[in-house]
Amino acid sequence: MRSSGAEVGNSPYLLSTPASRFGSPGDRIADLLAQAVRLIFLPKHRGAAISHEVSGTPARVWRDPEGRPAVYGYREGETWAIDVPGVAVFRFGRQGDVAVAAYPGAARSQVRDVYRRGILPLFLQYRGREVLHASAVLAGGNVVGLCGVSGTGKSTIAYGLGLRGHQVWADDALVFRVSPAMVETLPLGFGLRLRPAAARHFGLLRRSAGEIVGAGGGEDGRNAARPLVAVCVLQRGRGPAPSAAEAVPLGAVQALIALLPHAYCLDLDDLERKSRMMQQYLDLAGRVPVFHIRFADGLESLGGVLDAIQRVARAGRVPEVRRDGHPTAI
Repeated sequence: MRSSGAEVGNSPYLLSTPASRFGSPGDRIADLLAQAVRLIFLPKHRGAAISHEVSGTPARVWRDPEGRPAVYGYREGETWAIDVPGVAVFRFGRQGDVAVAAYPGAARSQVRDVYRRGILPLFLQYRGREVLHASAVLAGGNVVGLCGVSGTGKSTIAYGLGLRGHQVWADDALVFRVSPAMVETLPLGFGLRLRPAAARHFGLLRRSAGEIVGAGGGEDGRNAARPLVAVCVLQRGRGPAPSAAEAVPLGAVQALIALLPHAYCLDLDDLERKSRMMQQYLDLAGRVPVFHIRFADGLESLGGVLDAIQRVARAGRVPEVRRDGHPTAI
């Protein structure tokens, strides 16, 4: 299942982009129920008290892409303290806000960015939401999710779809819930990031970090839940890739297997919470079409990937099955 903090050391571009396609600026993060989550910066003398909590054996260790320990989680009862070395220690429980003790020299903009991209998804999952490590775009008022491991190109693909007229709905964290009528997604603040090569591909100049894009609002249509009509699981550069990207639909069991590695989960020892989470993902895999898209490494294949996702978005329904019993690629 998805770990957090793997990209703490990266320095991708943080884009400030037009609200009509890429979200609107904001600093408060709220879910559909308008329950604001505040990040409380503690003064140094109180922050020192939190730092004493992060000693001993951690309950969770998250690793970077090279397998090195990067983030540590410490649990005391129902309270968690998550230590991102060099950045901050974040403390929260089942209720209340998130307290943060910043390390000396860590800028508040850096702390907020780590919080939004790494801590907040785990916090929301701990509080009962389900969160996929995914970007997403709006298509005809519905949401198409884009899953993939770090470095696959989710943000690049979302940005490319934004240039084709689709509003970007999420970047790196897609919150969803299952209702009797549908599986729907909830708006969450985000900062759309592109790696340097992708930024150059789109002709963008590097901008200073610090401005967060997203958070939703009445003017951009991100203040209400939207139906999740498809999820694309992206895979890049492993083995021979097809000359043209195809969206191959997965059966429910295959879909569940493909989705779970991208699920945020904080407390692996809470069996009741894990059971509820698994039921939500079973419902997601059984009720929402999930597609596998494999494509060649390199930005030259981007256009074909965008085409395949747009075909999925236009379908917006469970794909038909061929006579031989296999699902039909889109």
